[in-house]
Amino acid sequence: MSKKNYHSSNKKQEILKKGVNNLSIFNHDKMKKATFKSIEMFVDNYLYGVIQISDLLNTINSFINYKNEKRDNFFHAQDTVISLNNILEMGGVFDPKHVEIFEEIAYKYILSEGDQLERAKKIHSEWRKIALELRDQEQISKTNTSLRKTVN
Repeated sequence: MSKKNYHSSNKKQEILKKGVNNLSIFNHDKMKKATFKSIEMFVDNYLYGVIQISDLLNTINSFINYKNEKRDNFFHAQDTVISLNNILEMGGVFDPKHVEIFEEIAYKYILSEGDQLERAKKIHSEWRKIALELRDQEQISKTNTSLRKTVN
């Protein structure tokens, strides 16, 4: 498979969806403890890297815009190799509405003050909570749809 084909959004999502169902953030409460701990460590460290890059780029942006009244010269963290989209896709988050929710949570902590690893752990903790809420909402919706079909 060529790089171009793999990186096309639909093809990439198809491949990832096949491999992440059991390791999805939406099923983290059903994982074996050892599996969960391994994934937790990986995600926390990945998010730590995202925060480090974001903090670094914010410092660089402040420096390069020092005497620039427009403050329009920016490097964006989401344009780097280590991005939120990568970790969200690895975690099985594909629905654009869900991606937006997870990104909002991440940016809330990425842009806050404090220890980088603690911010990463807060993001991951919030992600796990919202993942269960979204999963439960989806299950309720599916149940209601099935009931409507049965009644009709």
